[in-house]
Amino acid sequence: MVALQPLIREHSRASEEMRRPADEVISALRRSGYFYLLIPKKYGGLGATPDEYALATIPIGEACTSTAWVASFVAVHNWLLGHFPEQALQETWGGGFPYVFAPVVTNPAGKADPVEGGYRISGRWKFGTGVMHADWIVGFVLAHGPDGPEMRMALFPASQGTVIDTWHTDGMRGTGSHDIMVEDIFVPHHMTTPLAPIFNAESGAAERHESTNYDFPAMPFLSFAASLSAIGAAKEAVAAIAKRLAVHKWIGETVAQVEKPLSQARLAKADLLARTGELLIRQAAQEMPGYRSLSVAEQLAARLRWRAQIAEGLHRCHEAITTACASAGSSLHFLDNPLQRLMRDVAVQSTHVGFDIDAALEQYGRNLVGLPPTAVLF
Repeated sequence: MVALQPLIREHSRASEEMRRPADEVISALRRSGYFYLLIPKKYGGLGATPDEYALATIPIGEACTSTAWVASFVAVHNWLLGHFPEQALQETWGGGFPYVFAPVVTNPAGKADPVEGGYRISGRWKFGTGVMHADWIVGFVLAHGPDGPEMRMALFPASQGTVIDTWHTDGMRGTGSHDIMVEDIFVPHHMTTPLAPIFNAESGAAERHESTNYDFPAMPFLSFAASLSAIGAAKEAVAAIAKRLAVHKWIGETVAQVEKPLSQARLAKADLLARTGELLIRQAAQEMPGYRSLSVAEQLAARLRWRAQIAEGLHRCHEAITTACASAGSSLHFLDNPLQRLMRDVAVQSTHVGFDIDAALEQYGRNLVGLPPTAVLF
């Protein structure tokens, strides 16, 4: 992905102004093979490990946070697709779509009424990351049946959905994460799958695909995927400020900032924060394939720690950016300076529900003292 960085950087400001990823960048990512990373090898994918996926994604984040957010989501949504029934995979990965370019929209859940052969689905979802170049859409739906309500994922062609222009934000503007709406569409039963087994690593996908990539629950892996663009942004901010210190002088000063011990110390602090954030996030993911070898109590502890560890890692990346940029001068905030975009983008990322540090630390702390969790997102 390093080879694509000049192209991605070239379009990063335009992407923000358009409020969507640049077509040229998405086309280049498609040609690169990036979206094959998490598809099982039996379907022609690369079957990459979580850490290999991270190493491919972080350089995209160095070039453009929004583009990396979209790319990482589309890749991990193909991992989610791997939990669907075999017939759905034959109609997508095996039916002319070597990978799917799909948003997975979760909130609020759509409505799924059972009919012969499937469901009639309606809904309007927020945060449709990937929808501006989508060929498929995955929506969370509440299915009503004889056994009571059940949360499911429903997969349907993007042509059946309507994009509603809602993505007017102060950061992550280039993701184009608009609302998506469908009205009374039919989705066959085999193009849906229950959520609970996926979130508990019990979908059977690991055995079907003969891959340890399906040995862990969805929530920590999705949080990991969402954090990768922030790692890239933090590394980019530290590198950019290091270059800036060599030439920047405060008014009235005779030497560049690079000569000032406090500027050197601030840069070092930012670098260590970025490195710590990356280590926390990647180390959590490196542990995930061993999840099913743990006892039930160990699994709960691991999930709660991974949630807290990834959230802490992302906030360290955010702090790295603000620390590095704090003494860089007001010219940093001109719109043609990429650093101001990095600050806004990761500030928005840090408010994502997956990185709610207070909630994550509370639940992990409860586990450390032997108390049960009081939340379900872990």
